Amino acid sequence: MSTKIYHIDKINTDNIDFLKGNAISGNIIVPIYYKTKTKNPLIIQLFDVKIRNYTSNKLIIQLENDNLDFLSTLDTLIQSRLKKIIIQLKTSRMFNTNTKNISYDAIIKTLDNNDEDKFAMLQMTDSCKVYNDDKKLIEKDEYETVLSSDVSAKLIIEVNSIVFDKEEISVNLKLHQIKITEANAPMLELNLNTYAFSDSETESESLSDSEAAC
Repeated sequence: MSTKIYHIDKINTDNIDFLKGNAISGNIIVPIYYKTKTKNPLIIQLFDVKIRNYTSNKLIIQLENDNLDFLSTLDTLIQSRLKKIIIQLKTSRMFNTNTKNISYDAIIKTLDNNDEDKFAMLQMTDSCKVYNDDKKLIEKDEYETVLSSDVSAKLIIEVNSIVFDKEEISVNLKLHQIKITEANAPMLELNLNTYAFSDSETESESLSDSEAAC
């Protein structure tokens, strides 16, 4: 399936909008889309992400620079629209919970009382695919080793929907693909009397219509 994947620098947040809510499995789901000439899924690619932890299909990533700026802006946008969305849900009698009793679970989080470093927590589904830097698919039984702390990666994420339950409002970020771009390298013993640099090629990125695994 051919899908438009957006570079976060090219996204106009004024074009992010929300569809009518649907009742699914006891929750209210409000889909998020990106307006161009048509309504498209908001699928983004994040670069230079540091993976801080992986366990039980949950991935914790550290956010910096453009990644942090975009997701912080997205958090602010969603919170600014919640009142209008809730009024629409109550008008359609889909949502009757007292909003004083529920909280917004922000995308941007802090851990261990450290307010300086910012993180996001992503749930990996069975459909998510993980690749190494040679574009080879990594098997699921290798995730615990490959997705270790401080690995650098690129991520393809769908900003899918706002989820309302009885206690919390959260954002469903659907993780489609991970590409490991830099693994923890072993310490090398080198002779400083000869050429001792560890060289790597830089990669230029160009995003257009791409194929995302669903």
